Amino acid sequence: MERVFFIGYHKIATTSLHNLFRRSGYVSAHCLGGRLAKQIENAVSNNKGSLLKGIEGWQVYSDMHFSDEDRWIDANEYYKEIAEEFPRAYYILNTRPSRSWVRSRANHREGEFIERAEKFYNLPRDIIYDLWRDRKNTVEAEMKHYFVGNPRFTVFDIDKDSIDKVVKHVSPEYKLDSKHWGVANRKKYNGVIE
Repeated sequence: MERVFFIGYHKIATTSLHNLFRRSGYVSAHCLGGRLAKQIENAVSNNKGSLLKGIEGWQVYSDMHFSDEDRWIDANEYYKEIAEEFPRAYYILNTRPSRSWVRSRANHREGEFIERAEKFYNLPRDIIYDLWRDRKNTVEAEMKHYFVGNPRFTVFDIDKDSIDKVVKHVSPEYKLDSKHWGVANRKKYNGVIE
């Protein structure tokens, strides 16, 4: 069975997508406490074998992010290296409007995430928001260009598309039950639902 990689940024329904596959009976790796991002970055940066060395036992991979005050990894940005190693895998760019994504990311962990970003970048929040938005828009455009014409790639806009788009994209290899699709981790922070 070929692997599935969700190559959108975290805070774009990664937990919901993970739950869909997991509850449909598949082995899904969601973040792995940052191990997923760190392993991919380490393999790319140091040219050390498989991108999934030590974490190859899963079928589905999502939320390739890790950060602390000294390190910031969005390993989904290594999509070319992932696609070179796993050319037959399914690739799904999970996306959402940049404004709501930035707000959700900033509110993540009740604001702790943006505080960590301020320490890492040593920049004010409004500049970080601009950096995040610009980076997301640039990388997503590059992904779409890179995968153009590849039938193993699709874009899934969590605000516009039916989950049937994901279900159909990975069939017939994966038999997903769309009843397992639902919103996860939606919280209210400072009066705003993210």
